[in-house]
Amino acid sequence: MEGTLLTAAQRSEMEALVARYTATSDIADGIKNTEQSSLFIDLMREQSIVPKIAQLYKMESNTRDINAIGLAPDQLRKKTEGIAPETWVDIAVSKNTLTGVMCIYPIAITYESLLRNIEKQELEGTIDAQSAKAVMNDIEKCAWVGDTSSGNAFLNINDGLIKIAKNGSGIHITDTEGSTDQKAIFAKMIDDLPDKWLADTAALRFFCSTKDRRAYGRQIAARNDGLLYLLGKQPLQFEDIDIVGCPGIPQGTYILTPALNIAYGIELAMMVKRGEDIDRGIVKLNTFISWDVNFAVYDMVDIAYDVTP
Repeated sequence: MEGTLLTAAQRSEMEALVARYTATSDIADGIKNTEQSSLFIDLMREQSIVPKIAQLYKMESNTRDINAIGLAPDQLRKKTEGIAPETWVDIAVSKNTLTGVMCIYPIAITYESLLRNIEKQELEGTIDAQSAKAVMNDIEKCAWVGDTSSGNAFLNINDGLIKIAKNGSGIHITDTEGSTDQKAIFAKMIDDLPDKWLADTAALRFFCSTKDRRAYGRQIAARNDGLLYLLGKQPLQFEDIDIVGCPGIPQGTYILTPALNIAYGIELAMMVKRGEDIDRGIVKLNTFISWDVNFAVYDMVDIAYDVTP
């Protein structure tokens, strides 16, 4: 206890808590087997926003190809008896690649926290669940704004979806010209996306900052079409396309694409290590995890932002 000597009973209790946490836990210590890693990834995904509705690959190696198979449009022909068609439809196969980047999420728990917490022996389960949520929250945020050219240690991990969208070949760009009229921006983005991707609007999503999402909700609040949203009876939409507020996306940046066109990859080879630092009086929990994110089909993406601010 800070500023005082521990009694024999307190010291014994603390030693038991440290030993219990470093030796046993719901999340196994050391290198995880495939089943343990799969369960940990499932736990992470359950607590997410975008990965829950996007593709999520459990990667058995450091890389994973995302294949996109497409057929050319307008190829239906009238059948002439006994005559073969003059042309056949080629199957176009394109692929993007997920390449995992190894990361570490370090947690330090002081002896005092172990001793003073009200959960006592149940603390390790709480910490494990919270650590899975924290790792997923950071991955989800970094998936949007990661940038290998940044000096920020948190961002100096991976190219994020925003950077990929601004630089990816074939991705469509809508210039917002500094406008804050979300209704006009959403309409322009839909118009800029090729018609072939608009046949199934139920699959599409607008991804934007939570502040921009709230701003649009307030924009429609005074209109009849905003009543059901305000009453919590329907999701926030524009032309039947759901609007998803995402942690990490800066205000003024919007992405339109099907949710399943976003692919996360998390490598099954992961590790959780615990240890005791008696000099500092802490128990350490380090999660080692390799992951990446990308779009499956670039032509299916439109990004809107102020191109020349």
